[in-house]
Amino acid sequence: MAKGVITAFWKNFFLMAGVFNCLAAGLGMCFPGVVFTVVTGVNNTEPVVLYIFFISCCVVFLFGLGYISVVINAVTSRGFILIGALGKICFFAMGLYGYLHGIASLIFMITVCIDLIWAVFFIIYLRSTHRTICELLLDPKL
Repeated sequence: MAKGVITAFWKNFFLMAGVFNCLAAGLGMCFPGVVFTVVTGVNNTEPVVLYIFFISCCVVFLFGLGYISVVINAVTSRGFILIGALGKICFFAMGLYGYLHGIASLIFMITVCIDLIWAVFFIIYLRSTHRTICELLLDPKL
């Protein structure tokens, strides 16, 4: 496969990851009560709970913007990609815990499983581009 094709694939991939995060978080930011109810299966109108949920959605939205920024320069964004992968794995673990303990819905469990799949691809990217990026960084012509 040509190097340009790989680059185009990963750019599109990170763009899709960013859009996915921004859309999901945007819904939670615009309609925190509704989305919270869908995610947990509990109709909670406590302002503190909805505020914490809103703030969590803001963080997810910022990660989405970060993934979109990876499209601009993936070489210098490797640290962010690693943090994103770790965040998605932790999000999956927390979602699984919540689902197994009856405090998260099946819809939420499906969402965190999708995040786990994204994390696997993040790790594949990091592993598959490690040598190429090291060569780029050590190239005296840069």
